[in-house]
Amino acid sequence: MDTNNRSFQESYRNIKTARQKKRLVKKDFDKQLIRLYQKRKELQKIKKNLPLVPLKNPYQKGWVRSFELRADVAETKNADFYQALLGKINTKQFSGLKHFKIKHRKNRKKIWLERPQSLQEFDVYQWTRNAEGISDKEKLLFSPKEYWCTTSKRFTVKYVFIEAWRFVLKIRPNIITHRRMIDELLEHEISCIDNHIDNHFLQYRINKLVYGNSFRWRRRPDENPKHKKNYLNELLNE
Repeated sequence: MDTNNRSFQESYRNIKTARQKKRLVKKDFDKQLIRLYQKRKELQKIKKNLPLVPLKNPYQKGWVRSFELRADVAETKNADFYQALLGKINTKQFSGLKHFKIKHRKNRKKIWLERPQSLQEFDVYQWTRNAEGISDKEKLLFSPKEYWCTTSKRFTVKYVFIEAWRFVLKIRPNIITHRRMIDELLEHEISCIDNHIDNHFLQYRINKLVYGNSFRWRRRPDENPKHKKNYLNELLNE
């Protein structure tokens, strides 16, 4: 018979309480959800990187609208410079209607409104990171603009191209010439994971584990609209 009190205390310490067992089960379940999320993300990345296969019979699917150089700008000596810059800030819109208008209800009547489209704008993080590779000479054509962000509930700054008049919108048929290769086994695996998540209502828990409880923006008192501070002037003075 073991009469050592220390060995008895150690064996007693290793016994899990009901609360500890419940916590361990929940922790293990959360780890499984994270692994499931990572597996789905990896499969989606593989699907995205599948090669394109040319179609035997290309077809038109709606219309595409993008910017191009104005005719008079294309004849100047700086045409190559602005063409290269356009490749970095150009945007595209797709529509089934050639006029690119959207319906809007006003005074109980449906009217057609112009669909806005502008060149790409950069926030402070994108501007500092410079993923588009904008040169120092090209940066001189951008100006910071302050606006109120309804999502973050704060004033923020975006860098906007100040010579937008050099480009015009052009509408062209959207011709589909290639399609992504289809991997049936890959599609089946992704479908099984999605069905499992949807049938057991796991997406909320996955979002909470991966992205956190919520996306609360921390706002200083001087960033409130009632106490607005002109950060744009400070940025220009730097």
